[in-house]
Amino acid sequence: MRSGQYALYHGETFKCQEIMPDTFKLIVDGNKAPPGFRQSSYGNFTKMVRYEDLEKVMQIKTMVVYRNENLTLLDEDEEKLIVTTADKRIGFRLGMTENGRGEFVLELSKSESYEILEYME
Repeated sequence: MRSGQYALYHGETFKCQEIMPDTFKLIVDGNKAPPGFRQSSYGNFTKMVRYEDLEKVMQIKTMVVYRNENLTLLDEDEEKLIVTTADKRIGFRLGMTENGRGEFVLELSKSESYEILEYME
């Protein structure tokens, strides 16, 4: 599941954060870091790069199409997906639970029929 800001750097896609107008921090989770990355205090690996060194910066949003409705994927594990929408009409139609923040949440079993899509902006 990928959602958030990502950058294409030397042909690979990395999660990133804009630190200053021309400086981005590339972030890699896991136990192995690409060359030039350093382990942070959070346990992930990071590398500071200038904007002009990036091939592309993009927003990626992971969506789930369930019963002909586009829902935002919040979380996924081996057995289930958790999806959300702010659209009351969709929330009521799908029997979603309102979370008190104007959003509707639904837990889907992986055995149900759905499609996962990534949108890039």
